[in-house]
Amino acid sequence: MFIIRDARPSDFQELKRLSAYLNTLNLPHRDKALRAILRDSEASFAGCYVHNKAQARYLFVAENLRNGCLVGASRIFARHGTAENPHVYLQEAWESVRSKSLGLNFKRKYYQFKTDRRGYTEIGGLVLLPRYRNHQAQLGRQLSFIRFMYMKAHPQAFLRRVIAELLPPLHHGHSRLWDYFGAKLTQLPYHKADLLSFSNKEFILKLFPRSRLYEDMLPTAVREDMGQTGPGSQAAQRILEKIGFTYAGQVDPFDGGPHFIASRSKISVYSLARRVDYTQSHKKLPLKKYFILAQYDKQIRAAVLAGYSNNKTIHLSLSSISQLKLRPNQKVMIIPW
Repeated sequence: MFIIRDARPSDFQELKRLSAYLNTLNLPHRDKALRAILRDSEASFAGCYVHNKAQARYLFVAENLRNGCLVGASRIFARHGTAENPHVYLQEAWESVRSKSLGLNFKRKYYQFKTDRRGYTEIGGLVLLPRYRNHQAQLGRQLSFIRFMYMKAHPQAFLRRVIAELLPPLHHGHSRLWDYFGAKLTQLPYHKADLLSFSNKEFILKLFPRSRLYEDMLPTAVREDMGQTGPGSQAAQRILEKIGFTYAGQVDPFDGGPHFIASRSKISVYSLARRVDYTQSHKKLPLKKYFILAQYDKQIRAAVLAGYSNNKTIHLSLSSISQLKLRPNQKVMIIPW
């Protein structure tokens, strides 16, 4: 049995073990960074950053209730992109070119460096231990969906546009695009530049040219990676596309990874989620599975459970009520599973 819940400082050792499987910017395998992530997440769930969305960063974890081990995680960044620290990207575009003397008439693809200060709510950091990736509990799906259900429960805490920046194919931890392009512009290695950009984009804004980067001028190996999703992110991409995200024609200026965007109200999980009362079921009712989110004392618990629901109430067994630690007169957020 598994539960999806908010991460807490006491999860440090388990989170460190989990981060070792996919050492990424959003879940790095570094003690100081992980402790900061846990502190920020606890403060975010407590509502400390309601008026400063750029600081609000939520971490969800999947816990195996049989042994207390964490098997997965996912994150929400309430605001990605501000006036001081904008969202940066390379925008795909095409131009028509023609040569009468050569008899050529075609469209040529290029990338244009751009910034966006309006901001998005960003989802990321989805990590799942390899042996649970094909588990019947569909934990990757749960870790993805919990973010949109939490947004529905607290819409004022998030922005209307949602973005997911997916990792591209990496080669021994390196990006071909960065090695060819970014490293020459900044004199920084890929991982150092990526880490620095998380809190400071000044060097990108100052050093990246605004001129067009023509695809035909890139090496074949670089072109092959541009806008492509790496093996570790392909399952996440499929989930996102099913619930309403589309490729935005944007790629990351560091590694060429694709950006997927959706309006919050158009995400199927968000639109389907509804808040209802719960009651203990004493009758034999036709049961269906629901993903149920409960919140109490600024903490959350969510699980896929069997129940019966009408428009206003969900009927649950005593064991399900106990698993979610539900209290009398408490409302829950549900979606069909």
